[in-house]
Amino acid sequence: MVVSSILEKPMTVGRFPGYKEVDISHKELKIIVREGLESWQTALSNVAGVYLISDRTKGEEQLYVGSATGTGGLWDRWVTYSKNGHGDNTRINDLHKRRGEAFAENFRFSVLEIADKHTGKDEMKVKEIHWKRRLLTRDSGLNGN
Repeated sequence: MVVSSILEKPMTVGRFPGYKEVDISHKELKIIVREGLESWQTALSNVAGVYLISDRTKGEEQLYVGSATGTGGLWDRWVTYSKNGHGDNTRINDLHKRRGEAFAENFRFSVLEIADKHTGKDEMKVKEIHWKRRLLTRDSGLNGN
């Protein structure tokens, strides 16, 4: 193997763009978590929310809606995705088994709705269910519940 160039600085991602503008790849998410980018960690740690994972694999495009609550907010939930790609979700884990290690390379992560971290789990579930219905992720997506 021949090395053709070496970057002067490691690849990175810019500052947190605001919740409505978040649309990052799985690769970018892994960089954000690995580097512990402060603006991202602070913003995502301070809110609960409903998020969208878009699988943009050609011919297999699907959506997954999830929610994050608790003290770590969206940040803690997305750290899990950065590490294993599937976040312990059944249908996404099935993709992992079928596609192999690169199963999440076409995933994109975005925020659908944010809430105060003290919002109860039941209220967040209602918000998550709303988005699942609206985006049909149970019928033709990656949500099994």
